Amino acid sequence: MRAFLLAIFTCALASTGWAAPILNAAYPDFSLVALGSLQGVPASYLYAGLGFNGSSLLLSGGDPTAASPPGFQAIYSIQADRDVNGMITGFTGTASQYASVQVTTVTFNNQLVAGNLMAGGLVYAPDGTLLYTTASQSYIGQYSPSASTSSLTSVGSTPLGSIGYLPNGQLVLTSTNGTWYSVTLGNPDANGIYQNVTVGAALNNVNAPADSFANVPGGLAQEVPNTSVLVGDTNSQALYLYGLDGNGNPTGVGSQVVNGNGEAVGYGLVRDPLHPNSYLFTTGNNDIWMLTEATPEPSGVLLALGGLAVLAAWRRKCVGLTASRDR
Repeated sequence: MRAFLLAIFTCALASTGWAAPILNAAYPDFSLVALGSLQGVPASYLYAGLGFNGSSLLLSGGDPTAASPPGFQAIYSIQADRDVNGMITGFTGTASQYASVQVTTVTFNNQLVAGNLMAGGLVYAPDGTLLYTTASQSYIGQYSPSASTSSLTSVGSTPLGSIGYLPNGQLVLTSTNGTWYSVTLGNPDANGIYQNVTVGAALNNVNAPADSFANVPGGLAQEVPNTSVLVGDTNSQALYLYGLDGNGNPTGVGSQVVNGNGEAVGYGLVRDPLHPNSYLFTTGNNDIWMLTEATPEPSGVLLALGGLAVLAAWRRKCVGLTASRDR
């Protein structure tokens, strides 16, 4: 995994000539928008998870060669620029550090060591605590914004991807080997850090390797009539769309929506809460792209509504004339 090998990290920085991800022709109403790298984030920082704090974008990941303080990595925040429809067009200014969170409990010479990074998970729990996952040593992390503290819970040897909520409200943990697990949180302390973090049994009939995922409501896009989940799979270098079974779990074979075109995509993936038809994802090239279905321009909406009003008035007039003639 790139998160732990300096050689791969060096290759990522040296990567050149990547054309762009490719949109599957089966999704013609969507488009791909390059948002680029974030100003203020060190060049050595590897992009991973994405989240939103209000209108600001959060970025997790880390630097595999250094951490300050040791055993911790930074989460960054940046304000998003939007057009008149609310769709992100870029980012304002430079990113700032939102949090410094613990990513390892392994020590060397009585010091927490550098090297571990955050993975694709970055989501707020109901009490406002930020949840994240680590790319190695398999931890679920928690960060309390009110107290600026963090903690880790080990989940064994599962190769973690993301943590987040399915459309049915269930909190789940994904893995890069295709298995998904239910997660329950309980007994928060005074800072909001949950003292009981329990990873339950694997979800039935789920086989969806996932570094990250985001919910896709049904009906917002013509190509997605039913509620689904969009999954980032870096091993396959693609984003896949999965339907849901009767229990609300991902099922079946994923439909490829985006092909990485020779580069890993989907280390992190998040739905834009202010533009529900847009999904941001990170790449192995350390940048951010957006998969989006644009909403109609306001002028177009007004014209359409005006046309419907004229049509309705014309029909009422015709009905009135017909009634008068019949009398």
